[in-house]
Amino acid sequence: MDIVHVIPNLGYGGAEKSLCKLVVNSDNVVIKHHLILLKENNPLLPSIIDKFENIVQFNITSSNFILTLIKMRRKIKEINPDIIHCWMHYASVIVFFVTLFSKYKIIWSLRDFIPFSLNFYSYLKNYKRIFLLSLVMSVFSNLKRISLSFVSKSSQISYSHIGLSSKRSYQIDNGIDCLVNQFSVTNKNTFMNELNLPKNKTIVGIVTKDSEYKNNEFNYKLIKYIDDISPNYYFIIIGADMNIYKDSNNALYLGNYDDLSKFYSTIDILISSSKNEGFPNVILEAIAHGKYCISSDAGDSRRIINKYGVVIKDINEKNYYEEMENYRKMSHSQKRMIQKEAPRYIGKNFNIINFIDEHNQMYKKIVDGQ
Repeated sequence: MDIVHVIPNLGYGGAEKSLCKLVVNSDNVVIKHHLILLKENNPLLPSIIDKFENIVQFNITSSNFILTLIKMRRKIKEINPDIIHCWMHYASVIVFFVTLFSKYKIIWSLRDFIPFSLNFYSYLKNYKRIFLLSLVMSVFSNLKRISLSFVSKSSQISYSHIGLSSKRSYQIDNGIDCLVNQFSVTNKNTFMNELNLPKNKTIVGIVTKDSEYKNNEFNYKLIKYIDDISPNYYFIIIGADMNIYKDSNNALYLGNYDDLSKFYSTIDILISSSKNEGFPNVILEAIAHGKYCISSDAGDSRRIINKYGVVIKDINEKNYYEEMENYRKMSHSQKRMIQKEAPRYIGKNFNIINFIDEHNQMYKKIVDGQ
């Protein structure tokens, strides 16, 4: 079975990391993976380059758009795949039109969430292109050769409101390798010493990126708010090009940081205030390390957190601070319980083996015409 994966690029986003996890951990010798990249800037590519039968990298621009589509069509015809697995809206729409009037079976992987709520108009303002692509996809989603793969239950429901649904729909949770994503005293001590972190404070972690829906302005206000009223907390922020955090007194901004296991092993609490999520990987990873999570009610956050943190409906500094205080004042035995039970919960419900098996089952059903 030949699967061609098409994705804009291999950066540090959720879709990119999921594709990497899928091919790196796949042990199905029947499946051969091929890769088409639509753009340059692929920092994750070196780590998985030997996992693909073929890798084709384009640099699609407005000036070479038509020529690139012609080249892509030729390459797909040359490979003659059983399935073309498209990651993200842009790749999904391009592949659909490149393979128009062909027999190729296509999977559209949808990872985000359309917030039909008070912030919907803000969503349209910032994500107009994604919404328009979704509307285009909804017109064709019930064609026999199209299957849909959703990363979360909330994502599947939200897209159904605009008609982006299909009888051939699958919902596959992200999964992680719990042997890699686990608390390590050595990692914690190394990280604490390397960065000279305070040992008498509760360490709060934030993993973010330069996006309206990561709510960085609120995160910054929260850090300032807590700095004014409490000496008990210290923040560590990870995320590229986030200058907003650089002048915080009670925080350390690291930019991009590759060894996240050191980060998760060190923090006591993970904070997420996202306005919009599909399946928040950072929450999954933090809980796998036995960490307490305080999150907004975005996407599948509530389902992942379960009882190992708290979900806040009304996002404001006071509510987050109160929940941080509730955790800080927990007994040692309560915190130990979270640290021991949370990784077991993740291992049972969101492990990498399930993630791989469910993808392989989806591929087989689609090829078999089920």
